[in-house]
Amino acid sequence: MPDIVVEILSPSTARYDRGEKSDRYATLGVRELWLVSSEAEIIEVFALAEGRYVLDARAGLDEPIRSTVLPNLIFPASAACVSETGPPVSSIRHTSCTP
Repeated sequence: MPDIVVEILSPSTARYDRGEKSDRYATLGVRELWLVSSEAEIIEVFALAEGRYVLDARAGLDEPIRSTVLPNLIFPASAACVSETGPPVSSIRHTSCTP
């Protein structure tokens, strides 16, 4: 099981990703969940606490974002957001959640 999961939200699946899918990750024990919203231009970092995710950090495009699980992982939030003028960051890839 990974320690960190990064989900790139899309308008059509954001509700599912924030709800049922996040609950599955918590049940599986994923310690940190990142939700990247290119539409809102933010990244939210959630930490697992007592079986539920709590918001640990939130960053806009010009702000640095840091992992609590991997403290040396720091980068500008804009590096994970996809814009209409640029390609997605290749180091962030979509994964599916299967119980």
